[in-house]
Formats: sequence, C-alpha cells, structure tokens
Amino acid sequence: MPNILISYLYRDEGNYKSFGMVVFSNKTNLASEVVGKQLRTAMISTEFFDPTTWGFPLLEHQESTDWSEIDGVEETALEPTDKRDIADFLRSLQQKSTQP
Repeated sequence: MPNILISYLYRDEGNYKSFGMVVFSNKTNLASEVVGKQLRTAMISTEFFDPTTWGFPLLEHQESTDWSEIDGVEETALEPTDKRDIADFLRSLQQKSTQP
C-alpha cells in the first residue's frame, strides 16, 4: 500500500520559491486524487494553507504568518516523515475547519 506525499511551496513577494514535502502513511489506501480534493476544501480560497496550523515545517525564508501552496499530491514508496496517517490528518483538518 503506497504512502501519500504532499509537496508544497512557499513563494515570496519576489516570486522566489522554496519547496518541501511531507509523507504520510496511508493505512486506509486513499487515492492521491481523493486526498488532493479533501485538502483543497480545507485550504484558504482552495489555494493556500497555513503550514503551522497543518503541522508542516516552515520552508526557507518563510515566516510563521506566511501561507504555503500545495505543489502536488502523489502516492509514493517513500517512508513516512510525519507520524500521522493521512486519514487522521484529513480528519483533523476537517475538524479545524468546522470549529468557530
């Protein structure tokens, strides 16, 4: 069963980019397309997210108040870099988005 890799980027005002990735285990065997759709519903304007809220590492030159963008979601054989399973991570995003 493949893990899920989420690649993301920070783009500064000069359009310089820094890239990062997080790999989650995928015990429920979610397809990357399903994960991508669920991520977009939790994003700001379906485009941006706050990496500190999501528990993602800040990227080079990124401040804690800067937003990131998703660069891609794919299935991978890489080992997880995050302790959370992708289903648990998506559930936590959904809970955050429904809290007042």
